[in-house]
Amino acid sequence: MAMIMVISLFALMSSYLIANGLSRTQAEVGIEQDRRTLQAMQQAKAALIAHAASEAWGTDGANDQPGALPCPAADDAGVAGSSCTATASTRVGRFPWKTFGGTELRDGSGQILWYALSANFRKASGTTVINSDTEGTLTVTGNAPATKVVAVIIAPGSALDGQDRSSGSGIASYLESTNASGTDTFVTKTAPDTWRSTTDREAIFNDKILIVTQADLMAVVEPAVADRIEKSVKPYIDEYFYVNATNLGWSAFPFPATFASPDPGTSGTGTTRAQSSFIGSALQTSGLLPLSTSASYTWASGTVTLIGGTASSATLSSPCTIFSVTSWRCNITVNSLNSPATCGSFTNRHCIVNPRVRVAAGIGGSAGLSFADLPSASSVVSNRTLLSSPAATIGGTLDSIGVGTVNYEASQSYSSYQSSAFTRTWRITIPAVVSSPLTSSSDTTSGWFIKNEWYRQTYYAVSTGYLPGGGSSCVAGSTCLTVNNLPSSYATANDKRAILIFAGRALTGSRPSSSLTDYLEDQNLTPADRIFTHRYGSALTLNDRAIVLSP
Repeated sequence: MAMIMVISLFALMSSYLIANGLSRTQAEVGIEQDRRTLQAMQQAKAALIAHAASEAWGTDGANDQPGALPCPAADDAGVAGSSCTATASTRVGRFPWKTFGGTELRDGSGQILWYALSANFRKASGTTVINSDTEGTLTVTGNAPATKVVAVIIAPGSALDGQDRSSGSGIASYLESTNASGTDTFVTKTAPDTWRSTTDREAIFNDKILIVTQADLMAVVEPAVADRIEKSVKPYIDEYFYVNATNLGWSAFPFPATFASPDPGTSGTGTTRAQSSFIGSALQTSGLLPLSTSASYTWASGTVTLIGGTASSATLSSPCTIFSVTSWRCNITVNSLNSPATCGSFTNRHCIVNPRVRVAAGIGGSAGLSFADLPSASSVVSNRTLLSSPAATIGGTLDSIGVGTVNYEASQSYSSYQSSAFTRTWRITIPAVVSSPLTSSSDTTSGWFIKNEWYRQTYYAVSTGYLPGGGSSCVAGSTCLTVNNLPSSYATANDKRAILIFAGRALTGSRPSSSLTDYLEDQNLTPADRIFTHRYGSALTLNDRAIVLSP
């Protein structure tokens, strides 16, 4: 009897030890599966964020969308769908691992990860507008709730009772609860699995979710955007100053537009300010870029002056008029000179020899309130042969309220000596002054900036000396701008003529807003003192990035 009791006790102890060992093994397996799941989800999140930032380095200047995310894949092959819509069910599917050039990302149970994205973060140039103010539209409920989520990565776990994952199976065979509903609402729970009851240990929910927030995305996207602004937006502003200014006489940057984000318009609905209202003001030294596409450049009646060659004078045969809607046409009469000494060896002769004239005309007050592009001298059409040397030129001036004047100079290849007074007629047609390509959403260089409205987060400041009528000079440390914390490549900080401040995402407040505090931080909040701060990198308290336009 004693032996039987010993054997029974040994059997019971063995069973306990075996069961306990198996339990520990199962727990260890579960922990390892969770580790692999988390690792795969974190890799997927990193791939999404990197892809969103890589859009800033695209080659399609009009259609690149920094911050855009790819559509989900339709199957385990991992190729992102070519398009997905505002309909929620089209924006949930397998994680597009192959599109990222990576390897399959599977959870601890061996299943390909799933993925869903917000409607307004899908790549759909011309339909979605993605910038620092774009917010996610997904909601996550459960034990870790979140709102305004940009994307979710879902580990489906092993198949549960009733889930048939054969070829062609739908979302409900992988995901549970609202995760399988095809809506923008998802649910997460902290426990590995949710059971049917405390006694019936059959799992009915085992999805795991990792969220991607706007802050996650923009922390990487915004530095890339700031760099691309410097490479594709700054050159157009430089062109306005250095080509239209240094070479042609427009030695100024345009006046900034007033900083005021909401634009109630006539309906009073408080809709976001339209690009057309981004027109400069002669009262501003800082504000927003004057990127209005509705600025008009209206030709005013011009004058003509003889400035070279041999002739007595040049006059307008009739007032200059608008021709072909926007171009400007002038008919010029050159009068002969009666001067034997000037007319060479001929005596008592009248002559005209290679006359050079200057035609000047005003183009209105928008020239200094927007990014206006002068036509080139070679685009001016004449009914007479022009001398190649000196070449025809076109230039202009801006006054202190932004009114512009265009000056065109050219010499006519003509020589004549006659016994009596005579005239020579001459007609020129000058193309319209137009808005810079910088303002166009279809421009192949900077269209992405306009189309995705990054200009709403881009502040603009100019030294008073380099505004229209400012005299084209400023004093370092006084009337010039100062930008602190610039990279070491800048020799000095206090001699800047004009800068951009890329504000990045809102750290406080909400947007759109007419308050500068909802956009800028630190010294950038007091532009009147002409002192600004550049943040090189990212931070939670200062994320403004300065882009120096000149010098």
